[in-house]
Amino acid sequence: PTPKHCQDMVAKEDGRVKEVEAKFNKLMADNNIVGEFVVLHGKDTWHDVIQYQEKVKGIMIVMGTRGQNSLRRTFMGSVSDSVVHHASCPVLVCCHPKN
Repeated sequence: PTPKHCQDMVAKEDGRVKEVEAKFNKLMADNNIVGEFVVLHGKDTWHDVIQYQEKVKGIMIVMGTRGQNSLRRTFMGSVSDSVVHHASCPVLVCCHPKN
């Protein structure tokens, strides 16, 4: 891909993340829930999630799942599986209604 193509992909993803964040923040406000929407970037995502939870002393992690099939999850691992097994607090893993 060209640099322009990469920039366009990043801009599109940033827009999508902002839409998800707006929906999340509205859902929390509508239900009087205190929380924070965080986007983490790193090599080992599950480890970054655990480190962030420890840094802010979070009492619960809520995360989504992509619904990988069992074969792929066996070979590639799953971020949500790793977070569930390594977190020192409760973890709620949510599936999208289509999954």
